Amino acid sequence: MTRRPPMPAESQRARAIRAIQSRRRQIPALAEEETWRDFIERATGLRSLRSMPVPFLAQVLDALAAAGASAGPGRSGDRQLAKLRAEWISLHEEGATLDASDGALLAWAGRQLARPVDRLDDLTSADKRRLIEGLKCWALRLEQD
Repeated sequence: MTRRPPMPAESQRARAIRAIQSRRRQIPALAEEETWRDFIERATGLRSLRSMPVPFLAQVLDALAAAGASAGPGRSGDRQLAKLRAEWISLHEEGATLDASDGALLAWAGRQLARPVDRLDDLTSADKRRLIEGLKCWALRLEQD
């Protein structure tokens, strides 16, 4: 197996900045520019992403994760979560649900698990598996009708 050459620093930098901006949008308190600059200054000592080397950008990503931001299903590699959402949307397209949103999925998941579910990212692998199987069974029942 051949090894890939190391990614150029500019590509790493661009990827890190995209990830930072994506995660920043997950935290409403960081919407204001001044608040955002204070946040990154606390994390790195610098007030601008443009002036940061790649290791500092990684520190900002860590600080965002500590503040509650996640990489998201498409980028985190959480295939179960992606499958759960896909099954939910598929049922919505079949007319089985009125709402395809994550909020509706959270409410349904809470009823199925008999406990409050605040975030899909907080579900255990076993919970996700159980919910996916429940959605699959629901889809099968629809096909039989």
